[in-house]
Order: sequence, then C-alpha cells, then structure tokens
Amino acid sequence: MKKKVTTRKLVLASVMVAITVILAYTPLGLIPIPPISPTLLHIPTIIIAIVEGPIMGLIVGIGFGVATLIKAFTMPATPIEPLFMNPLISVLPRALIGITSYYAYQLIKNLLSKMKKSDTIAIGFGAFIGSFTNTIGVLGMIYLLYADFLEDKAGQAAITFVLYVAGTNGLAEAVIATAISIGVVIALKKAYYRK
Repeated sequence: MKKKVTTRKLVLASVMVAITVILAYTPLGLIPIPPISPTLLHIPTIIIAIVEGPIMGLIVGIGFGVATLIKAFTMPATPIEPLFMNPLISVLPRALIGITSYYAYQLIKNLLSKMKKSDTIAIGFGAFIGSFTNTIGVLGMIYLLYADFLEDKAGQAAITFVLYVAGTNGLAEAVIATAISIGVVIALKKAYYRK
C-alpha cells in the first residue's frame, strides 16, 4: 500500500511539473486581461500541495522555479526577466508556495471542521495564500535585491512598481488560482482520494 501511495505521489508530481513547464513555455501560462497578464504557473504547485502534502508541493514548486530560471536565460520576454536569473527570485519563492498552501489549507480545514463546506473554503484559502506567497516572495526579493534596477526600468519608485503589480497581477492571480484550484482539487479528491 505504501509503495502504491508513493507511486501515485510521484506520478502526480511529475504531471504537475510537466503542466508547469508547458504553461511556462507557451502562451497558455498567461491570461491577457489588459492592462495585466496574470500567470497560471503556480496553480499546479498549489494543487499538488493540497492533495499530496507540503513535500510534493515543495518538489513541484522547485520545478516551477527551475523552469522560470531556465526561461530567464533562454527566452527573456520582458525588461525585468533577467532578474529571474537569480535563484533567490526565480526558485526560492516558488519552493515556498506548496508549503504555505498546504498549511493554510490544513489550518482552515481544522478550524472549520464542523462546517459543511469546510473543505471547499479551506482549498480556496490555501490557494489564495499560495498565490500570494508567489507574488509577495518574488516581488519582495526583486525589491530587496534590485530596487535601483526597477527604478531605472520602470521609471518610478521601486515600491510604487511593486505595490502596483501586487495589487493588479497579484490579486488577479490569487482570484484565478482560488477558482481553478477549488474545482480541480475537488475533482481529484472525488476521483482518486475517496475514503
């Protein structure tokens, strides 16, 4: 039984890393909603963390970060993309997504355990927190390490740029991640995790 669970975890984690890479290297990874373009790349990490735990979330998050790191070297698309060549920006925040998603999910699930829709609310909360872990982690590291570069490229104060991106892209990404994660996690639980 333990081997079967381990195999399922590895297969699902591999599928989620593959989906992340496909999203990273195709236009499927962004939703163009002018003037913003929320990303979907963090959603597989959130999903795996909630259904399989923080270790699998960490593994898929690292896969997400490495895909971003490689893309920064091979296919830079924006003026700030070279900043993602630094693993403190491209990998570290992404590794934390699965951990924060899982523990936020568990916290709300336990707090609301007597409620009928506690699992749905907990999934949404975990997804929202995981998404903002990505946003705050990436933007926070960019601000800490490259505030001067940001000011030169953005033509405004670095903190203004960071807050604008967090309030537009970050919020849109969190809402989209929450909606998609609830649907996918509930479907996965019904299909593969019945007790």
